[in-house]
Order: sequence, then structure tokens, then C-alpha cells
Amino acid sequence: MLYNININGNKYILFKNMVKNYICADLEWQPEELDKAFNQLLELGFIKYDEHHKIILIPKVVVYQTPQNPNQEKSAKRNRQIKIK
Repeated sequence: MLYNININGNKYILFKNMVKNYICADLEWQPEELDKAFNQLLELGFIKYDEHHKIILIPKVVVYQTPQNPNQEKSAKRNRQIKIK
């Protein structure tokens, strides 16, 4: 399951129920291959993974998915001013 989350103006993508065995089956990878890829992504700070809750978080999604038109950019700037308490 995929969630788009906006916290204090920061956009995150969260994937829930990301069991590593399911990922391996979907990609047709061996567990060792997935562990290697996960470790690289974790070291680079591209993802965070909660093994207990099976959640993958992409913390800097705006860096990787920038607004595609001026209206999206205006909205993103406006939303950055909203604070969640």
C-alpha cells in the first residue's frame, strides 16, 4: 500500500506491508540480492526501513519527484507553510 504524506511541509512516500519475501518474489531476486540493494539504499539515505512494521519510507521524495508545472510548484510552496501539530 502506498501513502503520500506531508509533514511540516516535507513530502514523504511510505510503502506499507513491504515484506522482503514479497519483494523478492515480485522482482524474482534471491534474498541476498535484495539485502545488498536494501543496504545500499539505506546507506545512501534514499530509504528507511522498519523491519518490525514492514514499512519503507522515502524521506526526500521531493528531491526525486519535483513539481512538473508552475501550479504544482506554487502549491508545494504553499503547503510547506502548513504545520502539523
